[in-house]
Amino acid sequence: RGAEDALAKIECALPPPDRDRLRKVAIRAPEFRSDTATRTRLDELERACADQHKVTIDYRDAASAATSRTLLPLGLWFWGGAWTLIAWCELRSDFRMFRIDRIAAMAVGPETFRHQTGRRLKDFYEQMRANGDVPPCFDFNAAGL
Repeated sequence: RGAEDALAKIECALPPPDRDRLRKVAIRAPEFRSDTATRTRLDELERACADQHKVTIDYRDAASAATSRTLLPLGLWFWGGAWTLIAWCELRSDFRMFRIDRIAAMAVGPETFRHQTGRRLKDFYEQMRANGDVPPCFDFNAAGL
């Protein structure tokens, strides 16, 4: 409860544009440990999510296969060992999750996007729920869904 009160006070102290951005971006972080490079990349992605800027990445999957993707960044999650970006992938025309530590290169472009039904973070969560892929600790009500 004390942490919630402190966060509410911090939110009130922020200028209105930052307050609005804080409310828009969904970041889930049960614990936080990351190096400076990862933190910088997370900050860039958080801004891209909030400002709805498309992101282009060069990515290596678990098998080290390389791909380039253009993404609509929606949110950031920390899964206990790795940060991931939840995004709408234009190549696959579907939601994808990308581990931040596997992004070889990244550029936040000037092109913006609008949230469309079926491509929003809320839709991603609904898809997870329908597929039974929701982590046991996830509370849709607390996430505002």
